[in-house]
Amino acid sequence: MHGLVLAGGKGSRMGREKGSLLHPDGRSFLKRTVDLLREVGCERIVVSLREGQAIQEKIDGVCYVRDSGNGPLDGIIEGLVHLEDGGCIVTACDLPALEVDIFEGLCGHEDRFVVYRSEFDGGLEPLCGFYGNGALNILETARERGEWGLRRILSENEVKILDLPRRGALLNVNHREEFRAFLEKSRDDGDGRGYLSEE
Repeated sequence: MHGLVLAGGKGSRMGREKGSLLHPDGRSFLKRTVDLLREVGCERIVVSLREGQAIQEKIDGVCYVRDSGNGPLDGIIEGLVHLEDGGCIVTACDLPALEVDIFEGLCGHEDRFVVYRSEFDGGLEPLCGFYGNGALNILETARERGEWGLRRILSENEVKILDLPRRGALLNVNHREEFRAFLEKSRDDGDGRGYLSEE
């Protein structure tokens, strides 16, 4: 089992790259995601960045790969190429409510694609899932045809969709207001860690 973290987004709506945001536990979003993948047993972990993107945080034992910056499909393909198409947990770096149980739910499957059902629209959530053997070929073929939408690509193939074990588990933050709201909720929930500046 390997892990792939997608961290190549520009974060234009946030005003900064989201992987560098500080979680209430004191770690960056990127470091926290890598730690969770390690906790679930991922042997090799790859972080996908866009071409020319600076490595803001060098994490020991993590390999960084580059994609063309054309969206998550490119990042997943480049990561899977590096991992030689082995079984891989793929996740975005901007899921601050993510906990290890979500990754545990993706383990032990033999399906080509295993993802969670979005609690927002009931569709599949391709940016937190298991991509098994053969997934790379399907994604590369779709890209060659000019298809870039991951939801459509996965839905046209055999995909196993899991229900989330708890609400809000795959919350993602795209705007500064959403990030502030998450920080405030974390503080109000009394996790004992206090409020950390988003700067």
